[in-house]
Amino acid sequence: MRNHRTQLLLVVMLAGMMLWLTSPSSSEAGANGSWGTLSDETRYYAGLSGSGVGNGVAEYRETSSRRRLDVSASSITLASGTVLSVRVNGNAVGNMTVDSFANASLSLDTNNGNTVPTIAVGNTVQVLQGTTVVASGTFSTTPPPSPSPGGSPGASPSPSPSGSPGATPSPSPSGSPGATPSPSPSSTPGGELTAPLTGPAIGGITPTGRGKYETSGIP
Repeated sequence: MRNHRTQLLLVVMLAGMMLWLTSPSSSEAGANGSWGTLSDETRYYAGLSGSGVGNGVAEYRETSSRRRLDVSASSITLASGTVLSVRVNGNAVGNMTVDSFANASLSLDTNNGNTVPTIAVGNTVQVLQGTTVVASGTFSTTPPPSPSPGGSPGASPSPSPSGSPGATPSPSPSGSPGATPSPSPSSTPGGELTAPLTGPAIGGITPTGRGKYETSGIP
């Protein structure tokens, strides 16, 4: 009987642990304390913008027993080590220092003993260097858009290889100038020669005749 009760107690304890681990606020409560359930928590956001800050955001969280304010800024144009003050509705709430990466942040939590003002929609937040406002924003229920990754500016596309200018096409091999074709053999133009023939009289008859010499173009 005692063993049965022990097993029943173990089952109840395991069921309780499973319910705690799967509850919506358990993971956050373990990391940040008792934030309560999601329905009990209020969140307000303010995007920070100004000439001295590239990107920035302020986030306010509140439950019935806790308040927290986180302010962060990046790409700050001021020197490393510069101290900036944070104000909510014109009232100073804390300071933050620019680090070597041009970032600065402030985190206030009542669970850590910090004084955190109660913030509502429409309240303002400012980041100042002395009396100069370098960034500011207004709280609302809408989270600010995530900043685009900075990265290096897009490099200009590499030009297409130019190569050497198109060379003038090589002329066809000239070779030796064409020799003048050998002329066809020039034969002596064809013709003829004639000569009268005479001789002494023979038996009272004088012989006569004509001699003829003829050539043609064929050798």
